[in-house]
Amino acid sequence: MRSAAKEDLEAKIAYRYRIDSSLDKTTWEPIADGSENREFREVYGHTIPKRLARYIRLTTLPHPDLKDHQARPKIAEILVYGAR
Repeated sequence: MRSAAKEDLEAKIAYRYRIDSSLDKTTWEPIADGSENREFREVYGHTIPKRLARYIRLTTLPHPDLKDHQARPKIAEILVYGAR
């Protein structure tokens, strides 16, 4: 995840999410897990080992200490780089 929305930066809300990859949209493998995030960060970055994938799925998760509409990440952009 690249960075937080302005209102979340000001509130210091920790985003919670999971990112999975798949070749066929049936079998999914986790590639990044922020489901237990409790610490606020301006940028959530992950180093992911090389893998073949055709699909990427982002699942946003509520923060247990906040109302649902406050706790969901506001996604503007996800960058996925292919092999060179």
